[in-house]
Amino acid sequence: MDKILIITHYFPPSGHTSSERIHSWATTFAKQGIKPIILTRNWGEGGNNKELAYIAIGQKVEIENKDGYEVHALPFKPWLTLKLYLKLIHTRLKFIYLIVYGVHRFLEPWLVLPYYRYFNHLKKYADEQLSNNPTIKHCIISVPPFAMLKIGYALKKMHPNVHFIADYRDDWSTNEVFVTPKNKYLRKVYTLNDKYAEKKWLKAYSLFLSVSDNYVEKIQTLTLTKGLTIENGYLNQNYEKLNGKVDPAKFVICYVGTLLHTQPIEVFIEAVKELVLEAQMPIEVMFIGAEGKYEKRIQSLIKGFEQSFKFFPRMSKQECIVKQDQSDLLLLVAHTGLKGTPGSKMYEYLALKKSVLVCPSDGEIIEQTLSQANVGFFASNKEECLIALQKLVQSKIKNGTTYCQPNLVFIDKYDRSNIAIKLLEHLKSKD
Repeated sequence: MDKILIITHYFPPSGHTSSERIHSWATTFAKQGIKPIILTRNWGEGGNNKELAYIAIGQKVEIENKDGYEVHALPFKPWLTLKLYLKLIHTRLKFIYLIVYGVHRFLEPWLVLPYYRYFNHLKKYADEQLSNNPTIKHCIISVPPFAMLKIGYALKKMHPNVHFIADYRDDWSTNEVFVTPKNKYLRKVYTLNDKYAEKKWLKAYSLFLSVSDNYVEKIQTLTLTKGLTIENGYLNQNYEKLNGKVDPAKFVICYVGTLLHTQPIEVFIEAVKELVLEAQMPIEVMFIGAEGKYEKRIQSLIKGFEQSFKFFPRMSKQECIVKQDQSDLLLLVAHTGLKGTPGSKMYEYLALKKSVLVCPSDGEIIEQTLSQANVGFFASNKEECLIALQKLVQSKIKNGTTYCQPNLVFIDKYDRSNIAIKLLEHLKSKD
């Protein structure tokens, strides 16, 4: 194997989390003597600007030669629902977008190649790359968007000797976290439609990847395609220049990201309020990226304690890492009743090698991983959470820091370059 084709919607300069996963594969494969050819969309200047996902960027394919790999950025033109979202989602005409999106949501799996210019261009361009590079035997297609699975389904008919591999971050039709729409009957129709498409398309793939054993088991049971767990991880270079210094005069807790309905943040909030009343030392809880309805949910729980909570908008990855590094404790909130849902934050927290409180805990992959890393503290209710927080605060008062002796050898397993080598070794074994 001397080359590999990777088709992905997200790739730097996009600031999406998926970009980091695929970028680490590209750089690591190149260092191992395998040349990746990356097909992606044009993200312009990139970054965390949400609007980039909804606007047209680029007029022609832009090819950039990197250190050992190529990036082919295809021009992107948004389809109707993306255009309507940008124009209507914050207006009184939002209902028009929701109606159109509802129809689109059902029809998308079947119309994605004939009627979506971007996906059709990706398929044709990938066909050209495979035809012009007959030594390519492996093609990885990273999702979401899940409609991209149909590209591999179509390409397999044209290139039967190529092994197509689907890379899932989260599962699709078996997903229990992102449950939409709210109407259970409509949701059932969408789910049945998605499951039919997923089972049909994945027949063309020799392998799929996902980030946890639980996700792999669910997808494998549905599709009967063989799966392999390739975890998320962290980019070590993002954490090399940190100093770990914290404010000695207060105890800072940091949470990054949104809070879904399956994450009961209320347990933690009630424990923190009691901790504040004990007044052992000033407490500050930072929420980064919990904007809009997520911030409103938290604000409704902290009346009378607002001085102990701070809210920050979405920020660049590096700015966020610095704020986490300046914290005494990092917070994770597991999804109630759901197994095998680690989330990318867990691996980023590992890289910081700081104490992590999981409240409530999952009793599964998050707890197992953080226990082995020797950085985790776990609570299933308010009382347990308060006891854990009291111990951590007392440790800082006495020692200037929370007690944490991370298992560096274990944590190093989740360096994205090591995870990429694990994937590459598997692919080589199948040549």
